[in-house]
Amino acid sequence: MLVAMIGLSIASAQGMMTDQQSSIEPTETSYFDEVIDASFPTESIMYFSSLSDEERSEKIDMFLVQNRKYLPRNKTEYIRETLMGLSESRLKSVLMNADAEFKDPTMLLVVSFFLGGLGVDRFILGEAGWGVLKLITVGGFGVWYLVDLFIIMNKTRNYNYNELMELCGKY
Repeated sequence: MLVAMIGLSIASAQGMMTDQQSSIEPTETSYFDEVIDASFPTESIMYFSSLSDEERSEKIDMFLVQNRKYLPRNKTEYIRETLMGLSESRLKSVLMNADAEFKDPTMLLVVSFFLGGLGVDRFILGEAGWGVLKLITVGGFGVWYLVDLFIIMNKTRNYNYNELMELCGKY
């Protein structure tokens, strides 16, 4: 009995497939073809795929919130205005690539604490001349090392800000 039911199920499934295949056969012209043939301007398609001002503002605000520890707080409004002024493709490029460029201020503080006397923190920020000078003087005989412990986080945020502004102008 079970075998008969399985055979009946298979036969009915095959019958349904042939019925579906015969009803799927394309006609000479379909509604879809008529819609495609209608001259729909490509500019309209591009307009629909672009971001509205609200979406653009929301993406920029989200970017600023996610990266607030990397950027100086007193320049947030200027960063927002700069990003709002970018074209859509440039904005997408900047938002995607900026995270890779940022240095972490907390990580640099830790590096400065342990290796600041050797100038490693300045080398990370791209200040090779100051790094060599700090290395030769062993952190300015300890004074420069102590000062950098207090200012390295702000220096890192300013470095990140400069990198972001360079990205905005480069693309």
